[in-house]
Amino acid sequence: MLEALVALSLVGNIVQFVDFGIKAGKTVRELCRSTDGSIQRLSEIEKEAFDQAELFKTILKGSLKDRDPKLLKLAATCSSISDELVALLRSLQLDPQKNRLVQAISKSFKSHVATSRIKEIELGLLKIRDDVCTRLQVLLRYIFPFLLGKIDV
Repeated sequence: MLEALVALSLVGNIVQFVDFGIKAGKTVRELCRSTDGSIQRLSEIEKEAFDQAELFKTILKGSLKDRDPKLLKLAATCSSISDELVALLRSLQLDPQKNRLVQAISKSFKSHVATSRIKEIELGLLKIRDDVCTRLQVLLRYIFPFLLGKIDV
């Protein structure tokens, strides 16, 4: 009975190892074939994070920052987290000056390890972005109604 459980456990471990190998192989192939040296889904996340960082830097430079310190703090935090995410994603891209295959293997494993950190940063970014949007809506609706025209409350 005990031998059967050990055999089942071993088979489970082998299946996990093979599954990870297949996923890593697909990632290596995608990295080697990509023109920009990155995984497509990570490139999309990077573009969104970069755009958000730029947007929140614009808020930090705007006139609302003087009237609402909480908005300033939220925008600064969001910009900082976006920059962190962009830096992490860029660290997973291939360097065109180095061997593509060797890098692709290394970056493949690093990207699989970093997946949970990327998701964690994305969720934090979404929460803060929602807070910024809510704050901006309140400011525009109740503090600066002249920007929207006459409002019936």
